[in-house]
Amino acid sequence: MTEDEIAKIATDGEVTGLGPDANLVCRAAEEITRDISISDETLKRLLERFDLDTVSELIMFVSWFNMLVRYVESMRVPSEENLEEIIIGAFPVKLKTTK
Repeated sequence: MTEDEIAKIATDGEVTGLGPDANLVCRAAEEITRDISISDETLKRLLERFDLDTVSELIMFVSWFNMLVRYVESMRVPSEENLEEIIIGAFPVKLKTTK
């Protein structure tokens, strides 16, 4: 993604600065993240635009990353920015290193 696209997505409220498909995908991701489920209207629009497999994959990917973020944050896994903590292991998760 370009810096411009990231800036358009990182705004408060509905994403409207991208193309129609990208705006719709952002709307779906926002609803799943914020409301736990996608609205009937957004699901209807997705199915009008994309096939069932694509919509299923979109929902699965967004749901997976929501779960992943919640798990990683709850387990206090250090961010990739602090590589030393990842290699050694940070509290409460300890990673074993092999020598």
